[in-house]
Amino acid sequence: RPKMNANTPGKQFLRQMVDAPGVSGILILLARNRWVLPHALRLRLRAQLRVRQALVSAPLPDGAVVKLWHDSSSSDVTTRIYWDGFAGYENGTPQFFFDRCRNARVVLDIGANVGYYSILAALANPDAEVVAFEPVPQLYDCLVRNIELNQLTSRITALKLAVGDRCALVPLYVPNNGVLCESSILAEFRPDSTQLQAEATTIDGFLDDRGINCVDVIKDRRRRG
Repeated sequence: RPKMNANTPGKQFLRQMVDAPGVSGILILLARNRWVLPHALRLRLRAQLRVRQALVSAPLPDGAVVKLWHDSSSSDVTTRIYWDGFAGYENGTPQFFFDRCRNARVVLDIGANVGYYSILAALANPDAEVVAFEPVPQLYDCLVRNIELNQLTSRITALKLAVGDRCALVPLYVPNNGVLCESSILAEFRPDSTQLQAEATTIDGFLDDRGINCVDVIKDRRRRG
């Protein structure tokens, strides 16, 4: 079957429908409903509709609501949440993580990105102590902003730290393609990158300093090779 380019009548018609008053809401419902349209058509609709709002939210199994700012730093997370709900990101991993955090007293989120999993942990268990480590400055700012959005500043500790095998300043390579979550301490992981300096700590050192003797859940997103 011939592939449609940007100027084919089908795509032109779809763009007109997306912008038509009162139609976009119906198309969004169709693009979200897996039982109405074939998967390929839903993906084509989503590509045209995109996410045009600054704030994305989704209900959790216990009735709470998770909220994230939607911008260039978080679009990989928020776009999936927008279309497929809180567990749509990473093939259902948030559901697995949320369930494990229900009874967790201490949760460490290493490589917290924009804070999605940290926020899920705090919402899963109001008594949990959650610590989020994120060394990339732009992502750290998004992390703090999302924590504030969910009114969890008193329950999530956000630290602009990398986690490694020593407490020291370490090189941090941030990709120039804008995919900040693929930053790494290894230069060869993403050759086209900008080198920054990040302060690093160790898990053992951090726990000793805080007097924490038990950790129930660790999410580790470090890019090591």
